[in-house]
Amino acid sequence: MHELCFHIGMGKPGGFWDRANRKLEASIEENSMELARRKTEKNKMKESKKEIAEGVYFDISGSDLYDATLQAAGVLKYSIVSSDKAGYIVTFQTPKVETFWDGKLSCFVLQVGPNARVTVSGSPNKGSTTRAFSPGAGKGRVIDMFSEDASTGSFITELKKFKNEIWRQVENYPKSDASAVHSSTTTNSLPDQLIQLKQLFESGALTEEEFEKAKARLLG
Repeated sequence: MHELCFHIGMGKPGGFWDRANRKLEASIEENSMELARRKTEKNKMKESKKEIAEGVYFDISGSDLYDATLQAAGVLKYSIVSSDKAGYIVTFQTPKVETFWDGKLSCFVLQVGPNARVTVSGSPNKGSTTRAFSPGAGKGRVIDMFSEDASTGSFITELKKFKNEIWRQVENYPKSDASAVHSSTTTNSLPDQLIQLKQLFESGALTEEEFEKAKARLLG
């Protein structure tokens, strides 16, 4: 009799099984919503593939894009090596440190009228190795070649992951009004951008390689 009452009680509204079922239904609904959100985000990322690769974002101030970049780095648990808020430049140390890559990624943001561009650069050849590079190095040279390929692959993967996260942060960032951005910023001509880039290089904020890559992108 007591056992029967126990089971009947478990099925009553507000009983154990009722609460368990409600919790399960809520969990299923939450998972379904998360899957739908991820699917929508994936589709939007496909549509924004060129935007992500080039780092050009429309109707956003350089300051907002710079902040979104910092937030993206925080999500990925990067640490800041150096930064220049006034020049929108920052260098991060990523968790990835390979034989031929020091794990650093540098970013700088340029304002172009109502739009802004973030350039992310780094080099998978800044690391050091104790193995010889001479033609007769034999097995050691082969191992180094595989290590270099692995470092390059890791660098490219991390670069892509960072750019994707910047896009996510920009999507969720409370952007300034487009007309306000346009009226409060001056369209930087190509010569102005090149001058700014050269100043960043001369100040030591950018390496020669990063400077050349950024200049090629501007001229390209």
